[in-house]
Amino acid sequence: MLTYLESRYLLAIYKEGGISKYVKSSRIAELFNVKTPTSIFILQGLVLKGYITYTPRIGVKLTIEGLNYVMNLLHNHRVLECFLHDILGFTKEEAHEESSKIDFFISDKFSESLCKLLNTPEYCPCGFKIPHRHLRG
Repeated sequence: MLTYLESRYLLAIYKEGGISKYVKSSRIAELFNVKTPTSIFILQGLVLKGYITYTPRIGVKLTIEGLNYVMNLLHNHRVLECFLHDILGFTKEEAHEESSKIDFFISDKFSESLCKLLNTPEYCPCGFKIPHRHLRG
């Protein structure tokens, strides 16, 4: 089980290109406005849980498990954005902001139910493709 902070670290690694290249721990520290040793502590926990690989002085990369976790988080986030925007009338900026507060906390069952309610949207209001679980295998 991951903490909210760990989930945000994985998301940051993904956004910094951590699928195909190494992301320096100092860059992660910068993104979270903490000192590098603090970010390394969190990163080491993610290594132990199998979500990233870490090479000292080179950086971190997502594992397959880490990438799958991020894809699920992005799915939840983007489906929530669609619901907030399309059904509740939030602006896309508001939908993004509110989704960021709760995407970590919703279950797969909940996000799949929202997905069905919304007729399995392809894109979120911000224009990003939604990585649906059934299409990822």
